[in-house]
Amino acid sequence: MSGSMIRLRPFIRNIRGFKTNSILRDTKTSESGSSTQGTSNQPKYNTDSVSPTNFQKRILVFSKKYPSIKDVPDRVPVDLMQTAMSKCRIRIANWMMVFTILGCIVIISMGKMRKSEKMEEMKTQHDEIRRQITAEYKNSLKQQTDIK
Repeated sequence: MSGSMIRLRPFIRNIRGFKTNSILRDTKTSESGSSTQGTSNQPKYNTDSVSPTNFQKRILVFSKKYPSIKDVPDRVPVDLMQTAMSKCRIRIANWMMVFTILGCIVIISMGKMRKSEKMEEMKTQHDEIRRQITAEYKNSLKQQTDIK
């Protein structure tokens, strides 16, 4: 069972739109040479970069990484793109929560208004029915007294 899951993981990642490892990957570049040349043995790190689409450029501007779409460069570091996407997701989620709560409040208030209107209508119908019943009762009493 676990063997089949391992084979499906790359396929599932591609379906969801993720590459094999979309998180920032630091790759060490090894120098081919001896340490006696005066260079240090410190590893150098290259960060991956992506060329953003028009939508991703808008997200970078929306997350205030760049002032306008024209100012977005052709290649953007992956970590910058991911932080911008995360901030955008968080902002959208927060706004969705606010709009959901406001929608609930509006629907509750509209329901209360409709309920009060319905109650008023029911009260007027009830009063009318009571008036008719009392009028019929008085008429029947009058007819009984007239017969006697």
